[in-house]
Amino acid sequence: MTPNGIGTAALAGVASFAAPAAMTAEELLRTIASYEYGQTRVPLLVAEEWVRMNLDSELNRRGVAFALAGILEGNATKDGKQFVCRQLAVIGSEENLPALAPLLLDAETADMARYAIQRMPGAKADTVLLDALDKAAASAVPGIINSLADRRTVAAVDPLTARATGDDAVAAECAIAALGKIGGLDAAKALDKLKGNVDPSLERAVSDAQLLVAEDLVASGDKDGAVKIYTALASNGEEAPVQTAAKLGREAARM
Repeated sequence: MTPNGIGTAALAGVASFAAPAAMTAEELLRTIASYEYGQTRVPLLVAEEWVRMNLDSELNRRGVAFALAGILEGNATKDGKQFVCRQLAVIGSEENLPALAPLLLDAETADMARYAIQRMPGAKADTVLLDALDKAAASAVPGIINSLADRRTVAAVDPLTARATGDDAVAAECAIAALGKIGGLDAAKALDKLKGNVDPSLERAVSDAQLLVAEDLVASGDKDGAVKIYTALASNGEEAPVQTAAKLGREAARM
């Protein structure tokens, strides 16, 4: 292992392209780990090229990702970690989740970790994000919810439904909006149950989310399910803009 705890075997591809004069693979990684904004970006440009050159080889890709992820497990600077996360968004996989997961819990590093995790396919990435919901700093939770929404994580429907009635108003609103983005029948049922059971200031957010779910149902071929939602939202109990959108949506779904 290197002084930074990075396996030397994982560094194999670094020397195969032009690096700064007299800089070894280990020195390159140490430079990334100690990088702070304002310093020369030459080592970062070298690392970016390293990533690009190894995308087509599964073995090399895994090695590069492993070496970069190792920086996250050491005492790297915030700027260094941010750079690594941006590269893992390109070359990383679920193998690198153990190095990224702890960063989700800290408000200062949660966004950079989400940037990488959100782009990784597979249920394990969803699990890491879901696990962080109850452990992360309160200020990091809305971002994690947004990542689950963007990934359309169906497994998040139940925990997000619980968040929608919680004491954190910001997280509650984010959770409601996320249910609308996730879409599908599970989200539709969850939002129907939330109707009238959230803080009055969030009732419009529930209606807007239901409109999104209805659009998703139409797109997926479930026009009957969409019409049911639109009909409920077209009632006099909804705000005028919601009623109008629901009526238009219902007409379009019936065509």
